[in-house]
Amino acid sequence: DLISSPFDNFSLHYALIAAIHRELLIDTASINMFKQANQANCIYIFLGVESGSEIILKKANKGYSRDEVIDKVTVAKEAGIAQVNISIIIGLPYETKDTIAETLNLIKLLPCDNAGINILDIYPGTAVFDMADRGEGGLRWIEGKRMNWGAYLRAEPMAEVNDVDCKYLKEARQKALRILAKKSRKKIISLYKKRWAYFKEFAKKDKSTLLRKTLDTLRNIK
Repeated sequence: DLISSPFDNFSLHYALIAAIHRELLIDTASINMFKQANQANCIYIFLGVESGSEIILKKANKGYSRDEVIDKVTVAKEAGIAQVNISIIIGLPYETKDTIAETLNLIKLLPCDNAGINILDIYPGTAVFDMADRGEGGLRWIEGKRMNWGAYLRAEPMAEVNDVDCKYLKEARQKALRILAKKSRKKIISLYKKRWAYFKEFAKKDKSTLLRKTLDTLRNIK
């Protein structure tokens, strides 16, 4: 039971961790699961969002919609999970400049704390590798990248797709990273504003305690 079990040694519960990993998918996760995880002192979850485009999500057979992504990330935060992180892949089959714009917009909307932003890597033996060979989904190999193990960098494209060339893919990734940085700054500013408001209110109500705590802190500085 997630709630009643002691979780000081959570990392030792291998079977439980494996079960949570199996269930922690956007299409199967629930508000109850997030609440139980929070009560069990879970402070970090990672959700594979991948794209903000309905077209790309359907083509990739993800099994969930853009609206479900927004709902699950939102309820995870509302359930009290401290760090809700997501993954985004740019340059998936059938990607276009329009679908990338939808993904960037989703990153702005989501109340996530961080995100892994990667450009598509294409591994031998995968369906995407075969699609790139056939030119399916608009994928086309960049010269010298096919079967080049030194090309697997996640920040460098291996293939272009439809109207999205190599330069655009890299620029899109940088835009996504800037969006994340801006969101982080806003959170930090909001946190300090709350702390400052608390400090001022505390100072009004109990100046003597505030002075004593300040002096105690100064004495302990070495």
